[in-house]
Amino acid sequence: MENALREAISSGGPHLLWVPFDAGMDPLARLRDAAGEVPLLHLSAPSLPDRHARELWARQAHAVLGRESAAGASWEQLLSALPEDRPLVLSFLGIAALLDAEKRWGREVGRYWSRIRTTSAPIVLVLMERDAQVLAALRDVGGAFRHPSEALRPDLAGPPGRWAPLSIPGFAALARRCAAWSPTDVALGWALLGTSDEVLSAIDPSVRPVTNLRRLVLDPDGPLWDRPLRELRTRFQSPARYAALERALANGGSEWRDFVEELQDEIAANALAPYVTRLRDLGRVQVQRSLDAPVRSRKRRYRLSDPFDSFWWSVVAPLRSDLGTGLLGADDALAALRPALAAHLEGSAPRLAEDAVSNHAEAILGAPVREAGGLWGDGYDLPVAATLLNGAVCYGDVAWGDTDATAALERVSEALRHTRYGYGRQARFRLVLTHNEADRSARTLARRDTLVVLLTLAELVQHARR
Repeated sequence: MENALREAISSGGPHLLWVPFDAGMDPLARLRDAAGEVPLLHLSAPSLPDRHARELWARQAHAVLGRESAAGASWEQLLSALPEDRPLVLSFLGIAALLDAEKRWGREVGRYWSRIRTTSAPIVLVLMERDAQVLAALRDVGGAFRHPSEALRPDLAGPPGRWAPLSIPGFAALARRCAAWSPTDVALGWALLGTSDEVLSAIDPSVRPVTNLRRLVLDPDGPLWDRPLRELRTRFQSPARYAALERALANGGSEWRDFVEELQDEIAANALAPYVTRLRDLGRVQVQRSLDAPVRSRKRRYRLSDPFDSFWWSVVAPLRSDLGTGLLGADDALAALRPALAAHLEGSAPRLAEDAVSNHAEAILGAPVREAGGLWGDGYDLPVAATLLNGAVCYGDVAWGDTDATAALERVSEALRHTRYGYGRQARFRLVLTHNEADRSARTLARRDTLVVLLTLAELVQHARR
């Protein structure tokens, strides 16, 4: 969402952002940060009648812009009274509550936006709501933000605005929050606890990740106790199938056939798609397409968005019952989990390589990223590849645990013989993220070839903290 808002502000003209978000996120703080110096008018839906909500908005408009509003003005009148000759961000949080207070809210704001989107006014309208279906209902054909004529030819119209879910803060947010942690501790904390706003505010940087894990997650009184399951229960009346899908993702399922096989006793294969779509729209599941596949290709993979959810479903959930009933104490649970922590971190390392290229390519490779993601097919499977703004291409892998950097570089070289992604580009980087210093053979190769890049975890953390 933050990048979408910054892009909308910088490009000028009217823009509409639909922002679903999940529990543990602080959308208003991140909205203010992304808006920067542009005036922001924001309303978090109060548990009050619509008249009071309109009064709150009118007071904000007066405080921020010095604009007076007529007493009893409708939403359409309030918005139409705002200036259209200067950059402005208008934000509403809690759309469902606003619609509960006044059923015409969507229609009135929709009529305002139908007019604004035909102008060049540099206004960004941001609609934020935890229930993505509420936003979809306004956005779809027949919804308040669609012109009635679009129902005749929906194939030509397309939905208005940009769908911009509030994403979980990245690895860098945790690295900066826990500045005293070692590189390994930062990576372990990211793999175990994730980087949601809730985690970043609850975590104690003065103690190590495993101590935070015990206090926040394994203690039934901790703030993250049962959080993934609690969130699903909040969202769905019958969360069991969604929980089964998230558990399958956490346990290694990444492709459609994995879900069909894993969930055959719980969800019929022909009924699976709506469950995946709903979790994706909520921002809980990410859908990835191999970079060398066409946009409409079925060459896709799926994963949980938050590393914490992956860890919880795969490692903590099996102990949940014993922890909750007191049969297993938090200290004993931590002792039981310790052997699995290093393996879990190693399994999470490919996502760190993706984060490194996606967010720090300019520092590491000399140019920002144009696109980044996984690259896989017959004979190749790389956790990250990217095209940079200068035209160079990068292919990346990891060297963790028993794998040395030389072997990882050989895997990358083998992948280049099977994929045509980036074929013909003059500069094709081979990058390997290593837990510790690379082996001597790989270091020698990197000295001789400027297109071989060895990135240690410590160097990645340094980039993240800048």
